[in-house]
Amino acid sequence: MIDTMKIKCKEGLEEFGADEKFKRTEWVKQHPGQVIAAISHVIWTEEVEDTIQSDTPGAMEEYLGMLVDNLSKLTEMIRQNLTPNERRTLVALITQDVHGRDIVEQLGDENNPCYSVDDFVWQQQLRFYFDPEGHKDRGEGRGKDTIEAKQVNATLDYGYEYLGPTSRLVITPLTDRCWMTITGALNIKLGAAPAGPAGTGKTESVKDLSKGLAIQCIVFNCSD
Repeated sequence: MIDTMKIKCKEGLEEFGADEKFKRTEWVKQHPGQVIAAISHVIWTEEVEDTIQSDTPGAMEEYLGMLVDNLSKLTEMIRQNLTPNERRTLVALITQDVHGRDIVEQLGDENNPCYSVDDFVWQQQLRFYFDPEGHKDRGEGRGKDTIEAKQVNATLDYGYEYLGPTSRLVITPLTDRCWMTITGALNIKLGAAPAGPAGTGKTESVKDLSKGLAIQCIVFNCSD
């Protein structure tokens, strides 16, 4: 399962933009939903970091315009006749893209602009990187062509658990803060226990993070 998911993710990344006449709207139909979600996040992270480091004036505004354009193309696609799997994949991707657009808006905020990839306003985001060398800085035995997730000082391996085309939560600033705590705990091999009133989304937030990281998540009710 893990080997297959690795191969599919690498194929998805290689096909993204490999063709000069590349169309993202075609690409999202040609790969499994989970690959689309993971690779889109990897590409978004890379593009945002390139934009932050760019010397071109107004680069962030230009990139934001491109994200909005991508979103409008996806919303046009959602009105077409799609298979249930394609529709599920697109809905999850649009949810992810909307959050990405909101973050880029935040990075380009005149009152709190982001000048470096080391700025906390960017470091606090959940970012995905494709590592063809296999984490040489993190010890041997991790294998090549892997994806890793980073958030603040936490670095976690993408789990390659097969999930299929899944639905995703709408991500709010509070979700991001919750995830920051959980990824920080997982990074130092500890657990995390979100607390609060019933029905506010504690379990769903943890489940959604596990989807993003492709790590197996088991939910059981032990109140009885």
